[in-house]
Amino acid sequence: MRARDVNTPLMNGGDYDDYHGTKNKLAADATMLGTSLLAMQVFDVTRGCEYLRDRLGDGVDVAVEGHGSMALHALLTAVAIPSLRTISLVNPAPSFYEMATSPDTTIDHGLTAHGVVGTVDIPQLLPALHDREIRWTGAEPSRYR
Repeated sequence: MRARDVNTPLMNGGDYDDYHGTKNKLAADATMLGTSLLAMQVFDVTRGCEYLRDRLGDGVDVAVEGHGSMALHALLTAVAIPSLRTISLVNPAPSFYEMATSPDTTIDHGLTAHGVVGTVDIPQLLPALHDREIRWTGAEPSRYR
């Protein structure tokens, strides 16, 4: 889910993940449109899952896996698609609350979204997935409760 570079060092930007890089530009544009890059990317993942199910048939189990900050995308996608039975989280990012309150958090413009702390943060998502298989690698699930 990576877009082509739009802010480059030659355009007064930076590399893709730099503070003034492409991800910052896309996140800012999404915010001005009343959404977030996070929501747009979760939408992309849900469409991808639906595409796989359409191509492979209804009897096929589709799973989703997210690494790092993309683990949040995997969780949000799983909540949006109840038929996803397996979710794999590899080195998941901290909760939004933890990122918002920790002085050591590195800013990730791709996770900029309003109103998520206490509403659709990891501790609120996990109960919605109580009947699913969630595989954790690199973090303890108890960290998010």
